[in-house]
Amino acid sequence: MQTEFDPANGFRLGAWTVAPANGELSDGEQTQRLEPKVMDVLVVLARHAGTLVSKQQLVDDVWDGRPVTDDVIARCIDRKSVV
Repeated sequence: MQTEFDPANGFRLGAWTVAPANGELSDGEQTQRLEPKVMDVLVVLARHAGTLVSKQQLVDDVWDGRPVTDDVIARCIDRKSVV
């Protein structure tokens, strides 16, 4: 899956256009809103496309190092997190 990463102006992730400022994903036909933390996780994962992102890196980048459970991280990655 090809990723062109530019979080300031949005970026493409495969067939999807990601607009972090709006919290939206669009494939040209439909637009989905993501919860803010879910979007933050997506941005971190896209920034590191093709590499392994550790739980600690997600905690540091998304939750500013605050303790967070595995369930919270898993929920942010679960595709059911679309609003």
